[in-house]
Amino acid sequence: MTVALLEPAEPSHALRPANDTERLLFRNLSDNLIRLDCRGDVRAGLAEAWKLDAEPAGWILTLRENARLRTGASISAYRVVSTLRPQLSTAPFGIDSAVALNARQLRIFGSGDSVLRALADPALALVDSLALHGMNDEGVTQLPGTGPGGVIEFRVVQSGDGRDALEAGADLVIARSASLREYAQGRPGFASFPLPWSRSYILLQPTGAPLLPLRGLDSQSLARDAVEADAQGADSLGWLNQAEACPRSHPSAGPAGSGRIVYEQEDAVARALAERIVAMAEPGKGWRTFGMVAAELVHSLERGSESAYVLAVPRQTVAPCRESADWPAGARIRPLIETRAHAIVREGAPPLAVEWDGTIRFPEP
Repeated sequence: MTVALLEPAEPSHALRPANDTERLLFRNLSDNLIRLDCRGDVRAGLAEAWKLDAEPAGWILTLRENARLRTGASISAYRVVSTLRPQLSTAPFGIDSAVALNARQLRIFGSGDSVLRALADPALALVDSLALHGMNDEGVTQLPGTGPGGVIEFRVVQSGDGRDALEAGADLVIARSASLREYAQGRPGFASFPLPWSRSYILLQPTGAPLLPLRGLDSQSLARDAVEADAQGADSLGWLNQAEACPRSHPSAGPAGSGRIVYEQEDAVARALAERIVAMAEPGKGWRTFGMVAAELVHSLERGSESAYVLAVPRQTVAPCRESADWPAGARIRPLIETRAHAIVREGAPPLAVEWDGTIRFPEP
């Protein structure tokens, strides 16, 4: 099976994927102790069993017998603990620490269902470093597939155009573009399946920034008319309510009078939303849009130095404080829309599993 990758994949992003390509590739190159299915229900990953132990409070997890990573590398509880410790010390998962009890069992210190669910986060994945850096000069990575001699081949599409991938024989393309879905519908042998709503767009305004007068702004009309994506209105803050209680290491820079609504310059949906907001803002106030590269946007956001930001955030997360860690303290948040991708699949492809955040994972051989 050939899987088309339409965006760049940076190995250093393995534990914090930044685009659809990285989420798809790294999810299938890594394994978690626990998995969450498309309904958010807890499923076995590397761990086949778990139980809550009262003294001391924590979860005891038992690895599968002869546990191996998807890439074939063997794994033990000792290696799991040594791999997880650096992440547990820096990421806000509510997990205090982890210790190996023997080669197959480990204890995670921290009680509650949220701790168990946190183990499904990409940041707590076990990654085979050889496989992670194994993409060849042609941009191809291979994994064992299902069936005798089955292979899953992840192939970078140099042009970034999903139409080229379909013409070249790709069996799976993840599409957010409506035009790509329409193109696939006109070709025989393909089916398109909507994936779960996975991305939310919000309007963030730092403390002290002039409030945008958007009385006529309606999330449903934004989803319907402003963007070229499969979108719906976002009327609920979801996990953003929890994020309000998270500590902030970046105090607001103070009143921001730039009049700019900033977005990541590679995000066409964010740009379209920013342009629609400017069109609906009070005339004569000098509101304008401005695109920044991702790294520059993060630094600006930490300072809260612009009047407003249109941001793409995960619709679901098990670590709200991590997702909002770069935001200035006291920022005002308004939900705008939610978007989802579609899986364009060639007929005869093997079964696919969709996980809690809308990412596809291939069944193990």
